[in-house]
Amino acid sequence: MPQAQDKPRFLASRCNMKRLLIFLPIAIALELFLWNLPRELSHHDSNLVRGIVLFGGIFIFIPTFIALSLSGLKSKTLMALAILSIPINGIGAGTRIQRQEVKELLKRGVWTTAIVTQTQSDHRKTVSYDWAVKAKYVVEGKTFNTNWEGDYTSSYQRGDTIQLIYLPDFPKIYRIKDGRNEYKSN
Repeated sequence: MPQAQDKPRFLASRCNMKRLLIFLPIAIALELFLWNLPRELSHHDSNLVRGIVLFGGIFIFIPTFIALSLSGLKSKTLMALAILSIPINGIGAGTRIQRQEVKELLKRGVWTTAIVTQTQSDHRKTVSYDWAVKAKYVVEGKTFNTNWEGDYTSSYQRGDTIQLIYLPDFPKIYRIKDGRNEYKSN
């Protein structure tokens, strides 16, 4: 039967409590920040800023702080927990942010016409379309450009117009009406 004095030694051998109390709250705070990422960061103009926040948070910072907080565990267990945090935070946070944006667009979105500026063939096996388009749209005199978006009908040419819904208070958040989604144009 273990004695009361054995318990602290048992915990200390499993996990360094001081490290746990310091680094685990930091890892949790980083996860909460990532899952509630301000749109000014997720849609920042600078690829460097977006890369540091998203890539760094998902692949470097959170796994590192998890590993530091649980450093007393067996190395295989520690590595598994740190690696497991990557898809959980990457897929989970990304899905949550996308769903939140769609909710906001459906509630407050404004429809406009965008002009196709580029088209390209996209024959990757991981996508369900053969062509991709980039477009530009104007909100209050300022021009915004879309990312590459799937052309599911393979019908758009440069100069064509497409319907696009955006948030009036943050026009960088948009979705193109492509016939597959649930957006209703007025």
